[in-house]
Amino acid sequence: MPAKFSATLYIKSEDVETSSIVRNTIEGLLAAGCTYKMTHIPSTDNPNDDWMKRSWQLVKTIHDTQSLIQILSNDIEDVKKSNEKYHMPTRCYFDGAFEMDNEIRSSIERERTVFGETVPYLDIILTYNKEAKRIEIIGLIDEVYVSWMGGDGRMQQSNLKRFLQIVEAIYDKVGPFYGYLDYEGHDYNHISYFLVENKLPVDNFFVIIGKSHASGIQIPENVKSWKRLMDGGLFLQINHHPKSKSPVDAYIYFNTS
Repeated sequence: MPAKFSATLYIKSEDVETSSIVRNTIEGLLAAGCTYKMTHIPSTDNPNDDWMKRSWQLVKTIHDTQSLIQILSNDIEDVKKSNEKYHMPTRCYFDGAFEMDNEIRSSIERERTVFGETVPYLDIILTYNKEAKRIEIIGLIDEVYVSWMGGDGRMQQSNLKRFLQIVEAIYDKVGPFYGYLDYEGHDYNHISYFLVENKLPVDNFFVIIGKSHASGIQIPENVKSWKRLMDGGLFLQINHHPKSKSPVDAYIYFNTS
């Protein structure tokens, strides 16, 4: 399956109800012009099976937004209560209105024969990170849309800009305190470690610093460009792309008080 370009946003779940976070995420997607397509719910014949043996079941499209919110909210709460180290979350698919040329379209058609209808869509996962003790919103698109793997450069840049717009629309609705965007394989992030140390890593392709932590910070030296978000948060483009998977040493301190 094509590699992914992903965005992960972190929310302090103790500050707001889970259902509100889910609702605001969906509202952000719709506000950005995305169209809801389908939902995959993890299922297994034997609930005691190891999570790696489980598979996603394609569920009939849920047109009732409230029902979708309830399903996703329940899933997050189940993760909080579960003793399992890993959890297979419910996945929602949205049409993000990304550009496709003939090369990309042909690639998608080939992948569809193996992986089904989800290939060209924006994959949204809402789950709970037990180590960081925060709710995660994860959005993934095929890396081929925004990288050297196929298509022309103009289209790739257009799709990357489109993905950033979608992420910002979700940010505006949800108000996460932190987030990062990167290619699959480089989307490592030691958020739980850094939170303990009152640090936020700034060594991914793009980094978002929420309003609650952006006040008074100095722009790190490794930032290529940045913009101030509507609520005072920061959207940073990092100047270099690390290859090592060891904990990054580029970070900013934040005040928890």
